[in-house]
Amino acid sequence: MISMNGAASVTMKTIPEGMRPYERLEKNGAGALSDAELLAVLIKSGTKEKSALAVAEELLLRYGSLADLGRAEISDLVQQKGIGRVKAIEIFAAAELGKRIAMGKRKVPVRITDIEQLKTMLLVDMMALKQEVFAIMLFDRRWQYIKSVRVSEGTVEQALVHPREVFYHAIKNMASAIVLAHNHPSGDCRPGRADMNTTRRIVSAGRLIGIDVADHIIVGNGECYSMHCEGDMDMIKKSLSED
Repeated sequence: MISMNGAASVTMKTIPEGMRPYERLEKNGAGALSDAELLAVLIKSGTKEKSALAVAEELLLRYGSLADLGRAEISDLVQQKGIGRVKAIEIFAAAELGKRIAMGKRKVPVRITDIEQLKTMLLVDMMALKQEVFAIMLFDRRWQYIKSVRVSEGTVEQALVHPREVFYHAIKNMASAIVLAHNHPSGDCRPGRADMNTTRRIVSAGRLIGIDVADHIIVGNGECYSMHCEGDMDMIKKSLSED
């Protein structure tokens, strides 16, 4: 195909069959595709001048990453040439579907054996949030995941939470252990003094009730800070034992 200015247009049909995202996914699996190729499969078709892959690459260049693209609103997506209303809705729906798949409860209980599992789940759920949210992850005595509950939603700067709200959900769902989690929209996932004080109050209340507070994970800018891994939880629990 030749464009109006005389240059050859690149469409999906002009890409060699073995290099097309659809064929590569079918032959090699989704894990073999780049972010742009996966997005091109979703976009399906491009414009007269550009293939779906080229449109996908432009989208990623504009937003920086799939994670940032997943935060985009439909009204933003339609501004990209080659992305109309229907494609924007499909991308928006796919982003939400990905979150629900990652966070959904399966029929077979999920047993948590690695801190990285928790971090991945929380990044999917919290990374795109524009205000601070405080949540708890509930587990039974075998460390099988029960569910997550958003306890509090605050301003851009803080989410206020009280131990009674935390343990209401824990007791209601018969949890034996919980992991606290919240996000920092500013991007810095290191805990502040308020985070440490809140953690200490909830750990203290958990001891009275008999529910272990195993960790407090803070999400910010694609990274997680685990108070358990950093030694903060041990320090808090030790200081409470000495009081």
